[in-house]
Amino acid sequence: MSIPRTTLDIFERAREKLKKTIELFLKSKSGILFTVRDITEKITFPKLGRKLWNENEYEWEVADALEMLVKKDKVAKKEFRENTYYGIK
Repeated sequence: MSIPRTTLDIFERAREKLKKTIELFLKSKSGILFTVRDITEKITFPKLGRKLWNENEYEWEVADALEMLVKKDKVAKKEFRENTYYGIK
């Protein structure tokens, strides 16, 4: 297993992991309600050894990633909440 050369590499890998996790959330149930924190608590930066949520300055990136993925789904788009909650039906 190679060690990322820069912090940017670490965040890029974490972002990919985040996308996969969100996609699983979207496919897992017919009706769920979750927050950015619910998702980020499940994502750990492997090389940093801490949860993404603890890095508050990156919360907006998580929100952007959620928005992008949720808006791809026509039903989810109707339920999208801009502030804290992201609803999927």
